[in-house]
Amino acid sequence: MLVAIGSAAVIVLVITLIATSGGDDPKRTNTRTTEATQRASLDEALDAVCEPGSFRNGARTGFENSDSGGICASRAERQYLYIGTYSSSYGLMTDTSTGFVTYYAVGTLTDGQTLLFATSGESSTTPLQPLTSLGFTINRGQR
Repeated sequence: MLVAIGSAAVIVLVITLIATSGGDDPKRTNTRTTEATQRASLDEALDAVCEPGSFRNGARTGFENSDSGGICASRAERQYLYIGTYSSSYGLMTDTSTGFVTYYAVGTLTDGQTLLFATSGESSTTPLQPLTSLGFTINRGQR
């Protein structure tokens, strides 16, 4: 009788291993999909990295291809963050490859527009790091 119970346990274990070993883990696949489509509101993104009261909408940013832009003081370091919204990925690519941008973070807003935050000069990724929790990716500019 003990042999029969042991054999049944081995069969159940083998079936479980076979069922769980094939293909991608659905939980992992769903996580990747969620991360890739995560979107933030403009207010959430600004609140994550801008010192309260420092955002200046329409301020000159140097991003000539953005639909709109502004600047704010970083919460993390004593520097400005340059901000732009884009409906064109080509315009975004052009603006981030001018040599002016040291690091930049790109994400998608809830309205579908692309939002850019950038640093210039001697800077690090530290001011942009909070944006990663909102689905933004951080890249190095072409200097």
